[in-house]
Amino acid sequence: MPDTAWFFKPCYADGMKTRQDHSYGVLVFAPDGAVLMVEQNGSRGDVFWTFPKGHPEAGETPEETALREVEEETGITEIALHELPPVETSYTFTWQDECIEKTVTFFIGECAAPTAPRTDGKEIRTVRFVPESEVEALLTHENMRVVWRMAWAAKNVR
Repeated sequence: MPDTAWFFKPCYADGMKTRQDHSYGVLVFAPDGAVLMVEQNGSRGDVFWTFPKGHPEAGETPEETALREVEEETGITEIALHELPPVETSYTFTWQDECIEKTVTFFIGECAAPTAPRTDGKEIRTVRFVPESEVEALLTHENMRVVWRMAWAAKNVR
């Protein structure tokens, strides 16, 4: 596996350009509690497990972006978003001599009748519903484990 230390590298070197980036996604729960996860091909040759997410297109609301990205990456549709506050994570990384200050907002939703997920054939290698008890161990990055814990708590306390 390629070195992924770049991901958490400080990126505020003298003269380095900084830009903001925001993505939106959904933590999708099936009726049995399983959670939709994707194994994603990273842009640097890395591979990691996470939740579906992506960038907005012109004129989209955050919720529309999140739902479109789930459909594009997994084929899953008809997701009901819960009326719960979204869960966010922020981090920085370097990309092509830029410091990227990234925020990812995840909504919490449920798919009442999940169909067999499929990959997008590009950035997503594997898509599957994962039992709740296995989600945290499968997630590659610690910030996504924190997102998972917050989302699970919000969903189960309501």
